[in-house]
Amino acid sequence: MEVKKLGLIGYKEAYTLQLELLAKRKTGDIPDTLLLLEHPPIITLGRSGDKKNIINPGNMEVLEIDRGGDVTCHFPGQIVGYPIMDLKNRGKDVHAYLKDLEEVIIEFLKLYKVNGERKKGFTGVYVKNEKICSIGVGVKSWISYHGFAVNIESNTSCFDGVVPCGIPQMKVTSLEKQLNKKLNKNDVLDNIILSFNKVFALPAVKSLGTPLKKKVSLLESKDEDTIRRIIKEKKLNTVCVSAVCPNINECFKSKAVTFMLLGDVCTRNCRFCGVKKGEILKPDVLEPKKIAEAVSELGLRYVVLTSVTRDDLEDGGAGIFARTVIKIKKNNPGVKVEVLISDLKGDEKALKIIVESKPEVLAHNVEIVPSLYSKIRPEAVYARSLKLLKKAKAMDGSIKTKSGLMLGLGEKKEEVVEVLKDLRKAGVDIVTIGQYLSPDRACVPVVRHLASEEFEDYKKTAESMGFSGVASGTFVRSSYNAENLTDLTGKLH
Repeated sequence: MEVKKLGLIGYKEAYTLQLELLAKRKTGDIPDTLLLLEHPPIITLGRSGDKKNIINPGNMEVLEIDRGGDVTCHFPGQIVGYPIMDLKNRGKDVHAYLKDLEEVIIEFLKLYKVNGERKKGFTGVYVKNEKICSIGVGVKSWISYHGFAVNIESNTSCFDGVVPCGIPQMKVTSLEKQLNKKLNKNDVLDNIILSFNKVFALPAVKSLGTPLKKKVSLLESKDEDTIRRIIKEKKLNTVCVSAVCPNINECFKSKAVTFMLLGDVCTRNCRFCGVKKGEILKPDVLEPKKIAEAVSELGLRYVVLTSVTRDDLEDGGAGIFARTVIKIKKNNPGVKVEVLISDLKGDEKALKIIVESKPEVLAHNVEIVPSLYSKIRPEAVYARSLKLLKKAKAMDGSIKTKSGLMLGLGEKKEEVVEVLKDLRKAGVDIVTIGQYLSPDRACVPVVRHLASEEFEDYKKTAESMGFSGVASGTFVRSSYNAENLTDLTGKLH
């Protein structure tokens, strides 16, 4: 099963995405998938809901939807899980599936030493007769959608205007209320995933007397635990964790890691990015050695290096990049390295330092269309990024150059096509195109979710322009599936 962490996303956008994934799961194009996200404030009314249970919605939108259950609220600080699962693999038993979802939350609460309970005659999870998790699902062709909503943060005031789940006098609580302390959101998400895996990786159910094979678990404990342990022991950073990448579980299971150099605090303030801002620390001079050792211990054959932007450093961090590439190759003969770098403020000397370290791929993302730079990426310069990519190719023609673009921020189709043309003029070989998914509520919201057909159209457009490697899709990220996208024998696919 795949897990997608989507951050804060509008209810209607998430619903559209669920239906798109449901159709793909039905045809077998994707595996079972768990979406984890938050919604802006909204009241939803299920199929069996009574509008009388909406007492005072205030400014919140009210939406009638096709899940089971009555009325509930969604808000930032509540983690919502939408499993897109083929229930034919679990005996076509919706009631058992609902019990399993309840068990996920009960197991999750146990990790915080909170006793979650079921309430006879009602769906959901309760703590001391106060509801902490609502559950309402939909099923089409035995594929599930909708799911659970567990209250994490203390402020649950949006429930004041409704009768939660249509149960009179029902009080609502949250995990932070129960613990009387603030929780780390990433830890919460990881613990939900851990609990989901524990419940849904139980021995497979039987259907018509025939044992069904267990689906691949969310966490491949051996590889993922090893990666997390080594990263922690060596005090390394990964963009997978720091940027809240939705593909983290899939990549870790494949032993694919994108190491993030120069700390985890960025000097710029791009409004789409989940990397934290704050006090800048001095570079760790031992970082190249520690990453090279991690590559050896993990048995990696393709390594992606990136970094936070460090405008405070004279060379923009080029020296650390170069030393890391050289150290990896020296300690791990045959390992290929891709670097994803900042614009280095246009410093050609700094760029040359990185190029001369001989990475197989040099990537720099233009990120968004130029008309959005002033609003979303004010400290970057579109023309400077194109110049850097063009210069890198001129310095060493054997290096493959690569760039990435995020969509769904209000750009127009013709603008996207113009960016692709500009990248080809700059000699870029590989391009990645993905859906912008807001990593947290401090970032700009998603304007629109593109349909899969639109991403396929952009892929065809890019290929027709001469890009040798193109990845285009909702969850595509610059470093996603990097090894497979780049064939270093000279042929790209």
